Amino acid sequence: MDYSFKDFLRPLYYFIQDAFDYKGKKRLRKNINLYNRHLKERGFLFCTGESIRHIDIELLTNEYTFGVNLFFLHEKIKKINLSYYVYLDNKLFDGMVQWPVNLLGPQGSSPMRKMYEELNNRVPSETELILNSECYNYSDNLFKNRKIFFFKASKALNLNNKSPYKSHLDFTKKRIPGGGSVYFAILIMIYMGFKKIYLCGAGYTYSPEYIFHFYDNIIVPKNLDEKNAIYSIKKELNKRNKISGGTLEYYGLEEDKEYYRGIIVTRKNNNNLSHYEYHKKLKEYAESQGVEIINVIPDKFESPVYQSVSFNEIQL
Repeated sequence: MDYSFKDFLRPLYYFIQDAFDYKGKKRLRKNINLYNRHLKERGFLFCTGESIRHIDIELLTNEYTFGVNLFFLHEKIKKINLSYYVYLDNKLFDGMVQWPVNLLGPQGSSPMRKMYEELNNRVPSETELILNSECYNYSDNLFKNRKIFFFKASKALNLNNKSPYKSHLDFTKKRIPGGGSVYFAILIMIYMGFKKIYLCGAGYTYSPEYIFHFYDNIIVPKNLDEKNAIYSIKKELNKRNKISGGTLEYYGLEEDKEYYRGIIVTRKNNNNLSHYEYHKKLKEYAESQGVEIINVIPDKFESPVYQSVSFNEIQL
């Protein structure tokens, strides 16, 4: 089944699934407890891009913070009093969930169950979880004494600025029109009443794109001198580009304990990338609701869509 055909089938699947998912409807009603919970507050969304390492997240311990996807791999996750964790990925239609085998070992026969086991073990017990209602069976009887909210999410980003806010984002009854975990999380934060949302570690929204995750970047040990470290990273980039036909570029070097870490970018035409268009739509929708999205970016990068600040410019 090719991707376009799966996209064609999704709306039909959602309609049928939602019509007869009585237990799911009951779970969604609890989401009213999140509506405007943090009215007019600010929140920080931790993404998994390599650029999150440029941010001292421990300084945000007293802020409202959100983690997404595999952020639970971050070495400081249990030091920051993380408020919420959003994981709405669904293996339906998409096969195996994202999974770095070198860090987490084999997935086994039940990828979603394994993912939730890792999430449960690594995310602080005080952190409130926001999970996919359609994956409830994978999490049932796994999370004990945790606060959990279940949402439904659609694959496509479908926002209508003209629809009444309360009906468009009524997540007690309908799906999040998201298209991806970061979009889901931002819309949930809007639903929760946040009026200022800081994106942290969203390197794919920068210009040039700052790529790789914080857990899979190219690193070399410090027993090499800086010159040879740069040589090793560029050699690996050339190898990957030849295999994939990619456009990866070396953009700099930073030190991290025992390693040198490459700053790797790609310079694709931003106007032709769908995620930039999605973020433009999301920005427009957020602004229509009086919500400001701010991109926290490191030096030597720009933010084509959102207003940007350096981490040091944020008043903490």
